[in-house]
Amino acid sequence: MPRILSDADIQRFMTVGHVKVPQAFPAEAALAAQDFLWGKLVERGVDRTDPTTWRKPMEFIAENYNTPPFDACATRRLSAACVDLLGDGRWFAEQDTGWWGWWPINFSVGADKPWDVPCDEWHFDSQDHATFVDSNDQGLLVICLLSEIKPRGGGTLVVDGSHRVVSRFFRDHPGIKQLDGIPKLNGTHPFLRALTCAGEPRDAVPATDSSKSDGGFGGRPVHFPGNETTPRIERFMRQEWSDGEDVMRVSEITGSPGDVFLCHPFMIHSPSFNHSGAPRFMCNRKAPLLEKLQLERADGAYSPLEESIRRALATGATAARVD
Repeated sequence: MPRILSDADIQRFMTVGHVKVPQAFPAEAALAAQDFLWGKLVERGVDRTDPTTWRKPMEFIAENYNTPPFDACATRRLSAACVDLLGDGRWFAEQDTGWWGWWPINFSVGADKPWDVPCDEWHFDSQDHATFVDSNDQGLLVICLLSEIKPRGGGTLVVDGSHRVVSRFFRDHPGIKQLDGIPKLNGTHPFLRALTCAGEPRDAVPATDSSKSDGGFGGRPVHFPGNETTPRIERFMRQEWSDGEDVMRVSEITGSPGDVFLCHPFMIHSPSFNHSGAPRFMCNRKAPLLEKLQLERADGAYSPLEESIRRALATGATAARVD
């Protein structure tokens, strides 16, 4: 299988936690799949040509599909990119089209409010059962774009570098469930505590003193394409947080139909407001592994996913441990 991701792409995945695969499947296939979903929305009284029928900010379609419009999206390019991160022959759908589902179709969530970095819904994905640092049920978080998503157009917000913290969290809390783990982690890690407004008023903006021992927000500025800013945009998107080992900030997923973001399974992310005026179509797929992650291989043949976790576990043990 041909290699899709460059060395720089793989390093970005291991360091930042996600990498973009432009045109992982053809735009025509993405738009055909979107047409299929519009057909499902018609059954709910939502007419593509009549915005007055777009009554709900979000229409959620829980069904999974394994039909021709989605078969065309399951390209060898997408599969090969997953292999680049997971290893050849190590994941479930490598030779299969798989199922496409989990459709939160964002028409206008938050359109009546100023666009900002939310306090709510920051989470890592995991099954309802116990999760371990070597669990195999997620593999990758595969975010597939079926419509044009511009800045502030409802693209998923991700916390760059958060997979390192979550890797150590799962190591230190083996078997924890998502429902218990998310508030525990978000409420105690300094960056995530501030991001999720845990224990402080929702409009509070704590001081940005970079000399603080728990890491500050006065660090390196980051370009952000918005025309206006808020204290939370400035703090979480325009600046990087660092404790000397981990570096984190919030970034926004944008792209075109057919683009795919391959994300670390432990990456923290959240929905965002859609101010574009156009419905946003995307889905979250998984790339489940055939076996548990192997973090101690005798032959040293680690996948980039395994190596990213090994690097996280080897550093930051004191700063990121949550008790």
